[in-house]
Amino acid sequence: VRDRYEKAQIELRRLQGEREKLFADNERMQYEIERAQTQCTKTQAAYDKAQEEISRLSIEVEKHRDKHEKLQNEFRKVVAEYDHLRETAGGPGRDRYSRYERDEVRTKEENDRLRAEVDRLRERTGPGREHCSKYGFEQEKERTAEMERLKDELQRNLSTNQQLETKLHETAMQLDLARQDLGKAQATQEKQRMELERAIIELEKYRDRYEKLKAQAEKLEKDNEKLRMEVAQTERRQTLAADKVRNDERLEIERLKEKLEKALQARNATELEAGRLAQELEKSQLHLTKALETNEATKIEFERMATELARMHERLERDKLDWKTLEQERDVLRAEVQQVRSGMDTQRRTLDHRTQETLIKLQQELAQSNRERDKMASMLEKQGRQGESIEKQIIKYDADIKQLTMERDQLVIQLEKSQDMLMNFQQELNHSEAELEKHKQEVARLKNEQKKMSQDVEKGAKEVLENRDREIAKLQQQLQQAQKERDTHKQRAEKAEKLLHESGARGDSELEQWRNVIEQETKRADQAEKTAQDLQKRIQVMEKQLQQQLNQMAQYQRERGIQPPAADEKELQRLRKELEKSQGDVKNCNTEKERLQSQLEMLVQELEKNQ
Repeated sequence: VRDRYEKAQIELRRLQGEREKLFADNERMQYEIERAQTQCTKTQAAYDKAQEEISRLSIEVEKHRDKHEKLQNEFRKVVAEYDHLRETAGGPGRDRYSRYERDEVRTKEENDRLRAEVDRLRERTGPGREHCSKYGFEQEKERTAEMERLKDELQRNLSTNQQLETKLHETAMQLDLARQDLGKAQATQEKQRMELERAIIELEKYRDRYEKLKAQAEKLEKDNEKLRMEVAQTERRQTLAADKVRNDERLEIERLKEKLEKALQARNATELEAGRLAQELEKSQLHLTKALETNEATKIEFERMATELARMHERLERDKLDWKTLEQERDVLRAEVQQVRSGMDTQRRTLDHRTQETLIKLQQELAQSNRERDKMASMLEKQGRQGESIEKQIIKYDADIKQLTMERDQLVIQLEKSQDMLMNFQQELNHSEAELEKHKQEVARLKNEQKKMSQDVEKGAKEVLENRDREIAKLQQQLQQAQKERDTHKQRAEKAEKLLHESGARGDSELEQWRNVIEQETKRADQAEKTAQDLQKRIQVMEKQLQQQLNQMAQYQRERGIQPPAADEKELQRLRKELEKSQGDVKNCNTEKERLQSQLEMLVQELEKNQ
C-alpha cells in the first residue's frame, strides 16, 4: 500500500507538472492570439486610414470635376450669347460686341487657366490615384494574406488550445482517478493501521496477561520455595515424627501442586480457545464480507438480467403489436379481395350481358346484311362493292367478338391466380400465427425456468443460512465447553479451599497464599467468561447482519424475477435469434402484402381499361 501510495504521489506530481506546463502553453498561446489580434487591429486601422485618404481624394476630384463642368457650361452659354449677338447686333452693338469679345477673351483665358489647373490637378492626382489604387490593392492583398495567416494561426491556436483542454481534462480525470485511488489507499491504510493498532492493543493485552501469568508463576514458585523451605524445616523439626504423617503431607502438597498445574493448563487452554474463537470470528467476518461481495455482484447481475428481460418483453410486445397490425392489414386485404371478387363478378355478369347483346345485335345486323345482300344481288355491280365492305365489317365484328372472349378468359385466369395468391397469403398468415403461438409457449417456458432458477437461488441462500447456523452452533458449543471448563476450574478452586480449610494446621500465611491463588484463578475464569460473552455478542451481531442481508436479498428476489447469468446468456441469445427470425417473417409478410396490393391495383387498372 505504501508503494502504491508513493507511486500515486509521483504520478500526481508528474500530472501536476504536466498541468502547469499545459497552463503555461495555454497562456503563451493566449498571448500569441492577443498579439495577433493587436496586429490585426493595427492593420485594420491602417486600412481604414488609407480608405479615408482615398475617399478624401475622390471627393476633391469630384469637386474639381464639378467645377470643370460648371465652367464648360458657362463657356457654352457665353459662346451661344456671342453667336446670338453676332447675328442680331449691328453698328450700335459693336461696343457691346467688343465688350463681349473682351469678356469672351477673358472667359477663354479663364477657361484655359481652369483647364490648365484641371490638367495640373489631374497630373497631381493621377500618380496619387495610381499609387492609391496600387497601395489599396497591395494593402488589400497584404491585409487578406495577413488575415488568412492570422486565421490559420488562430485556428491552429484554437486546435492546440482544444487539444490542450482535452489533455487537461484527461489529466484532470487521471488526477481524480489517482486521487480516488489515493483516497482508497489511504482508507485501506487507515483501516490496516486501525487493525494494526487493534492487534497491537490485543498484543499488549496478551503481553500484560503473560506478564501477570509470569508474575503469578514466579510468585507460585516463590511460594513453592517457601513451602519447600517450610517443609524442610518441618521435616527437620519433625524428624522424630511419624513417617506416615510426613508422607501424607508430602502427597497432599504434590496433589495440590498437580491441581495448580492443571488449573494453569486449563487457563492456558481457555486462552487458546479464546484465541481460536477470535480466529473463527475473523474467518466468519471474512466469509460474511465475501458473501456480501458476491451478493453485490449477483445483485448487479440480477439488475442487468432484469433490464435485459424487460427489453425482451418490450420486443415481444412490439412483435405482438406488429402481428396485430398484420392481422388488421390481413382483414383489410380480405375485405379488399372480397370487394374485388364482387366487382369481378359484377363485371363478368356485365361482360356476359354485353357480349350477348353484341351477339344479338351482330346477328341482327348479319341477317339484315344478308337481306340487303340478297336485295343487292339483283342490282348492279356497283352495289357489289358495298356487299364486300359489309362482309369486311362482319369479319371485323367476328374478330372483335373473339378478342372480347379472349380478354374475358384472361380476366378469369388472373382472378383465379389472385385467389390462389390470397390462399397462399392466408396460409402464410396461419403459419406466422402458429409461430407466434410457439413464441408465446417459449416465453411461458422461459418464465417457468426463471421461476425455477429463482427457487434454486432461494435454496442456495437457505443452504448458506444453514451453513452459517451450523457455524454459529459450533461456536456456541465451543462457548459452552469454555463455560464448562470455567465451572470445573471453579469447582477445583472450591475443592482447594475446602482442602485448605481442612489443613488448618499449616498456618495462616500458607492459607492466605492459597486463597490469593484461588482468587487469581477465579479472576482469570471471570475474565475468560467476559471474553466468551463478548464473542457471543459479536456472533449475535453477525447473525443479525447476515439476517438483514438475507432479508434484503430475499426482498430483492421477490421484487424482481431473477435467473443465473450462465443459463441466461444462452437463453438471451436464443431469444434474440428467434426475435430476429420473427422480425424477418414480419418483413416477408409486409413485402408479400405490398406485392399483393400492387397486383390488386394492376387488376383494377386492367378492369378499368377493359370497361
